[in-house]
Amino acid sequence: MKTITNKEKYRVLEKSDLQNLKDMNEEIKKSKFRQKFHIQPITGLLNDPNGFCFFHDEWHIFYQWFPFGAMHGAKNWYHMTSDDLVSWKNKGLALKPDTVFDNRGVYSGSAIVYDDKLNLIYTGNHKDERDVRHPYQCVAVLEDNKKFVKKDEPIINMSQDYTEHQRDPKIMYEDNKYYIILGAQDKNLKGRALIYVSDDIYNNWKLLGELKVKGYEDFGYMWECPDLIKIEDKYVLIFSPQGLQANGYKYNNIYQNGYIIGEMNFETLEFIPESEFEELDGGFDFYASQSANQNVYENTAVLMAWMGLPDSSYTTDDEGWSGCLTLPRELSIKSGKLIQKPARNLKILRDDVITSHISKNYLQKIKTPLEIKLEDINSKNLEINIFSDKNNSSNSGFKISFDNKKCEFTIDRGSLLNKINTNQGFTRTIKLDMLDKLDIFIDNSSIEIFINDGEYTMTSRVFPTDEECMLYIKAEDNIKLEMCRLKELINEEFVI
Repeated sequence: MKTITNKEKYRVLEKSDLQNLKDMNEEIKKSKFRQKFHIQPITGLLNDPNGFCFFHDEWHIFYQWFPFGAMHGAKNWYHMTSDDLVSWKNKGLALKPDTVFDNRGVYSGSAIVYDDKLNLIYTGNHKDERDVRHPYQCVAVLEDNKKFVKKDEPIINMSQDYTEHQRDPKIMYEDNKYYIILGAQDKNLKGRALIYVSDDIYNNWKLLGELKVKGYEDFGYMWECPDLIKIEDKYVLIFSPQGLQANGYKYNNIYQNGYIIGEMNFETLEFIPESEFEELDGGFDFYASQSANQNVYENTAVLMAWMGLPDSSYTTDDEGWSGCLTLPRELSIKSGKLIQKPARNLKILRDDVITSHISKNYLQKIKTPLEIKLEDINSKNLEINIFSDKNNSSNSGFKISFDNKKCEFTIDRGSLLNKINTNQGFTRTIKLDMLDKLDIFIDNSSIEIFINDGEYTMTSRVFPTDEECMLYIKAEDNIKLEMCRLKELINEEFVI
């Protein structure tokens, strides 16, 4: 990844930059790795999804954006909208680091509808003349459905009882009160979540204290992107702890993103776990997820994540862009486990059926984007090679396998020619007692796998060469295979 000076890193986007960014965008659009149905940056780097919500009959999402290259610099918020969670429109720059409170970046946050206006709650990353960080929690309001206007003062100042790492406010409404759950680090360098309360989102925020989660007092050195959602009568605490050590099949990514199901007591600030911390996704590239503040779907949550990781690099970095978001997922709870299914409207993506038959083996040249559905696997051994080499189809590409004796489901991207983040390993494995269904969404540079109707998911970036163009499937017994072309619905219009 290219190194840059502090002046370049913290520059603010100005009108004079627009032609240069447009030229960058024209070059970037030529990349063979540009996605066809995933949100991706118009230039530069995309990371966390922010401000995910439903407002005035539209879904809104923003992404953390550094416009000037595939590197982390002063972050902006880029705005996109959708009628259906599938076809997204570029709306342009929403927030940029142009005040004293966010002079080093408009960091992650959330959104809520208040007084029939869309309000963005975000962390202002401020650094003083000594380069010391002072985080502020700030608000911007969409006025006349045209422009986001920042409030003059922060709503929450830095708590002196914690380190400078206080960020990623997620706002929620519960029992006629507004709550913010905020990622933090205590003075002993342990990850924490702070709870603030107010009856007015612009004023009078009070720190109630730390969220107490029994058994998780020493669980990483920082909790990023905390999220507290209610699904039917249960609460789900979602967060991204940093500093966990790999433990067998668990925690093999550089940073994790996971959840705990339980009960929430807002009076005592206790979250009572009814499950262990489980990773949301078992693949290589999934972080900083956020659920939408929405009232469209009852008894379910809608969630998206950054299909990437901090402190990692990707093949397109050299092309001047990096990052994409995952497909939206609908979350429900079944038998004490979080179920993640592709959002129901994703059926809009489906186009012509390429093949539909029952067999043990399959070999076919493929062209992305496409969806592969396998059913009636009946826990038999299975091998799949996606983007395999036409001269060595059974031993190349992105490998998916199920071993019914070991009860292991494994993905392996070590045989792809474009190798990324090799220091983080080439395989990921989950324990899986039974395998019956797979739903695999393949874009130009990603693979998202939904296992057993959302019992598990595994998400990964891949960057196949032109020679890696085959699909090879080998099953122990006959399985039902359906392969479908997907529509190219991504909007590449250059809008600032």
